[in-house]
Amino acid sequence: MAARLVQGQTNQLGQYTTQTLPPVKYYVVATEESVYPTPESIGRLWRGRDRYPEVDLPPAGSAQVRLEPGKLE
Repeated sequence: MAARLVQGQTNQLGQYTTQTLPPVKYYVVATEESVYPTPESIGRLWRGRDRYPEVDLPPAGSAQVRLEPGKLE
């Protein structure tokens, strides 16, 4: 999971855009905390995955998700 971790920062409107994601399913989370590819951080993300929306990114497409920043547990 650490190898697949994608992070980014939103713009002033709270939007995040990237051109680098392949078309697969993603768990999406918004947090003000830093997330590092360490076993501890990845474990926290994995344990909380049932609280994150799963987004199916289509080929040559886009997805919109509305999130509220939350704490990782």
